[in-house]
Amino acid sequence: GDALGGGSTARDLARALHAAADLDGPSWHAAVQDGELQRQAGARRDQWLHLLSSPIPEVRRAVLQQGGDDPSLRPAVRRLLGDPAVSVRVAAAAALRGDRDSWPALRTLLGDSDPRLRVAAAASLAQDPEARPGLRALLRAPDAATRKAAVVALAAAGELQALEGGLVDPTATVRRAALSCLPAGALDQRVRALEDQDATVRRLAARALAGAPGAQARLAEAAGRDADDEVRAAALESLLPGDLRRAVLSGAARDPSWRVRRAALRVDVDQVEAGLEDPDWHVREAAVLASPNDDPEPLLPRLDDAHAAVAGEAQPSERMKAHGWRAQRFLGCTAQHPDGVERVRITDKQQIVTDDRTIGNGQRDDGEHTMAA
Repeated sequence: GDALGGGSTARDLARALHAAADLDGPSWHAAVQDGELQRQAGARRDQWLHLLSSPIPEVRRAVLQQGGDDPSLRPAVRRLLGDPAVSVRVAAAAALRGDRDSWPALRTLLGDSDPRLRVAAAASLAQDPEARPGLRALLRAPDAATRKAAVVALAAAGELQALEGGLVDPTATVRRAALSCLPAGALDQRVRALEDQDATVRRLAARALAGAPGAQARLAEAAGRDADDEVRAAALESLLPGDLRRAVLSGAARDPSWRVRRAALRVDVDQVEAGLEDPDWHVREAAVLASPNDDPEPLLPRLDDAHAAVAGEAQPSERMKAHGWRAQRFLGCTAQHPDGVERVRITDKQQIVTDDRTIGNGQRDDGEHTMAA
């Protein structure tokens, strides 16, 4: 019991388990229920088998999720496809992905009444030729999750005709999945998706058309007229340099949405100076990051709302410091998370050094970091 430690982190727990191979049954159950147990913790196969037969469903499910892909455990995992707990059956089906010997049993789950099992089975049967008829039948399932899983599985199997139905599915999540699975040359389908009634589908289409010469006119239209500001921004950033982009930029710099103004700045470095005076900190942050000046220190006051040169500033300085900590952490400042805790010291706007990894310029990582020396 003491080896586990009451307030262990996931990493500490793994080390403790490695050092405590002879934990009693209840301690192992508690460790697995913690949700952070890893195969690398040093658990012996007989202990994992013991846990797979635990009377606690959460323990069986946790073992499947974290070690069920171990080939030596496959027979025991297959037996759990008939487990009385649905969550355990779902975890078993997911753990058996790629296991040919399990395909016959998984095929029977395609017709299960529970959509969670149908989804897990579909994902695990993408490479099974005999599962194709069952997967095609799922394209007509009443729930969107099952239809989405069928579209993705059939696309992975090379049946791209399934994508045509997915692109006109009544549910946006299915249409997005189909759009994401399109092959590189499917220009017409992506262009048509720019007319989708759902903004999230149009955004995905705009991003997928980045740099496509045959889509420039439609991207320019979306950048200038779409009702959703994220679609306008994505379309603008996807435009190739040229007359169309220049024509769109003239209006984008005055767009009421900060997302579009930021996109304009990202594709046109000449707008950096104007971006530094923008009323929104997102745009000013982008302007500083886009500035050719390697020393951000002189530009820091421009990020403070008290120095914004636009009348009617709606963001007090303190509010920006509370909610705009990502902007500051790129610029040599001590970042203030909304909870007031200092997270990281940025030493260079080109590179962010944290306690355990380095994040390149422009990349966002919303995790919590420790102050680096």
